[in-house]
Amino acid sequence: MFNQKKRRTRRLVQRYYSERYLLLTLLSFALSVSFTRLFLEITGYPQLGGSELHFAHVLWGGLVWFAGSLFPLIFANHRALDISAILTGIGSGLFIDEIGKFITQSNDYFYPAAAPVIYAFFLLTLFIFSLNRKRRDFSLREHLYRTIEQFEEILEGDLSSDEKNRMIEDLTSSIEEKDSEELRNLAVSIQKIILDHDNLVEVSQPDILAKIDYWWLQTKNRLFHKGKAPTWLFGVWFFLGIISVVHPVVSIYAARSGLTLPGIWNQLIEVNLNMDLGIRLFEQIRLVGEAIIGLLLMTSAVIGFLGWRKLAVAVSYTSILILLVLINLLVFYYDQFSAIVFTIIHFAVFFLTRQYRLEMNE
Repeated sequence: MFNQKKRRTRRLVQRYYSERYLLLTLLSFALSVSFTRLFLEITGYPQLGGSELHFAHVLWGGLVWFAGSLFPLIFANHRALDISAILTGIGSGLFIDEIGKFITQSNDYFYPAAAPVIYAFFLLTLFIFSLNRKRRDFSLREHLYRTIEQFEEILEGDLSSDEKNRMIEDLTSSIEEKDSEELRNLAVSIQKIILDHDNLVEVSQPDILAKIDYWWLQTKNRLFHKGKAPTWLFGVWFFLGIISVVHPVVSIYAARSGLTLPGIWNQLIEVNLNMDLGIRLFEQIRLVGEAIIGLLLMTSAVIGFLGWRKLAVAVSYTSILILLVLINLLVFYYDQFSAIVFTIIHFAVFFLTRQYRLEMNE
C-alpha cells in the first residue's frame, strides 16, 4: 500500500494552463526563427565580435533559454510561466536557427537540410501541443492540483465569475470519485471557501491571449453554422488546389526557359531546380506530390459543393496534413525559408478545415 501510494504521488500532473504555455512557446519559436532569418538577410549577415571572436546567435539563444528557466524557479505566479514560455521559444528559435553549423563538418550555416530540420522540430512541438489539447478524465488528485493552480486568480484579485463557476463544477464532479477520504475532504473544504465568498469575484481584465480566444469564438460562430455548408471553405480548398497544381508546372517552365519575374513573384515560383542535371528523385517527389495534393484539394471542394461534406472534409484534411508533414519537408529543403509564406497559408487552411471537422463531429 505504501509503495502504491508513493508511486501515485510521484506521477506528473498536467498544468491547468499548459495549453497556454505551449502556445506561447510555439508562437515565440516560430517568430524567433522567422525574424532572425529576415534580419540577417536584410543586414547582410553581420558578425558580432572581432577578428577572431564571433558571438553567434546560438549563444544568445542559450542565454535567453537560461533566463527562461530561472523565472518559474524564482517566481510563483503564472505570469512567470508566461514569460518563461516566451523566452524558451525565443531561445529555442535562436539556437536551432544555427543547426546547419552543428550537423556539418564545415559548419555550414546555409546547409540545405537545416531548414527541414527546423521545420520538423516545429512540427514535433506542434504535435506535443495537439496531444496536450486532448480532453481526458482527471482523478480527484489531479483536479485538486488544477484547482489550486487556479487559486492564484483569487490571490491576484482577478477571479471572474466564469472562472469561479468552472472551479466549483470541477470540484463537484471530482468529489464523487472514489479516492482517499483526505483528498475528498480537502476538495469539499476548498469548494466551501469558494462558495462562501461571493466577494472573491472581480471584473477581470482579459490579456491579449484571452482577447484573441474570445475573438476567435465569435468569428467561429459566424464562419460555421450548424447544418449549413461553409461554401467559402470549399472555395478556399479549390483555390489552394489550383495554386498547388500550377506552382510546380510554372516552376519547371521557369527553370527550363530561364524565366524570371519581378520582386517577390520570382521567389514564389522559384524551387531551385538544377535543370542541367535533370530533375532528381526527391525533386520529382516534391513536385508530383504538390500537384497530387492540389488535385485532391480541388476534388474535395467539388465533392463539398455536391453535398458530400463528410467525405470532402476527410479528403481535404488528410491532403493538407500530408502536405504539411511530408511534402513541405522537401519544399523547405529546396526553397529554404522562402517557403514560409506558403506554409503559413497551408497551416491557416488546415486550422480552418480541422475546426469545421470538429464542428461536424459535435
